[in-house]
Amino acid sequence: MVASSFPLLNLPQKNLKKVFCNMVESEQVCISMVSKKTKELVREFHIFKNHRPYLELTGSIGYIEGLSRPGNVFYQFQNGNIDIWAESKFRFSAPQFDAKSWLKHFLYIFRISRIATLHLTLSDGGLNESQLPMITECLKDVKISKLSIGFATQFPLMIKLLSAFPPNIELGLHATNPQPLDSSQQLELRQVLPNKLQKLNSSIYLPLNELLFVTCSFIDTFYPELTEQEINVFLKHWIAGLKSGLEYFRSVKRGPALNQDTILKGIPHEIAPSNRKFKLFEVDSGMTPKVGGIDIHLGQGIKATIILEHRFDYAELFVAVHDSEYILFE
Repeated sequence: MVASSFPLLNLPQKNLKKVFCNMVESEQVCISMVSKKTKELVREFHIFKNHRPYLELTGSIGYIEGLSRPGNVFYQFQNGNIDIWAESKFRFSAPQFDAKSWLKHFLYIFRISRIATLHLTLSDGGLNESQLPMITECLKDVKISKLSIGFATQFPLMIKLLSAFPPNIELGLHATNPQPLDSSQQLELRQVLPNKLQKLNSSIYLPLNELLFVTCSFIDTFYPELTEQEINVFLKHWIAGLKSGLEYFRSVKRGPALNQDTILKGIPHEIAPSNRKFKLFEVDSGMTPKVGGIDIHLGQGIKATIILEHRFDYAELFVAVHDSEYILFE
């Protein structure tokens, strides 16, 4: 005769922990919502340690990438329902939660102290300012490695979010309809931009001279008003030592090819042989074969290679420092 139920929680603590250890992450999430006791047991046993999830917040939706198998386990909260994608997708009603309590529950049971990526969407029915206190409360003791903000016209809210959740590794600012920033907006952004980052990705109207205030090793920017003269001044500042930690720089604009002579005016440089082969990092395709290039000296024996390209009506400038992870010569 098969028992209709089993008193799992009546097991001795040692045996109970073995049972929890055999549960996959999504099963632990589910059982944690059964009662206060199961919630505390998941936290106490702490099976999944040192994991840093991906968290995306947009409007009433809370989306979390799993801890144990990144890219394979996802959770989404919306309108009182929780969807879980693991080996298969399943949904269940969770009327005891709202967006705030669900997020706090997830962070609590897995003792999350750091989030790998926090992505905030402000446009198209995304987050609004009334939700800022809730997000701030939930994440007040959580460190953010990478912050990504997508927005359209919500510049003031973007500034508040960047001020509230400064990342310590990477920042992405992505405008769906980039508009020029006036001087007061540039000042606001300068005041909240982290002084030290590893990577900065930007698709807003951020003049290159504003990037001189940020210390990081990687900058990738889409700047519609990019000019050769602006690049020339930026490179001269870099050569003078104002961007000593920078190892990779890419800037893109839509329009005709960039004028090489204007960019290099007053900058000592060497045109490399057209048959010189190397691989250069590209955001979308990784290490990509290239030939030729233009070499410049950054001082203290450091050399960098410039590549100018024009593809699909987009002009691109790449600069990579030799002996960095972003360029590899054959």
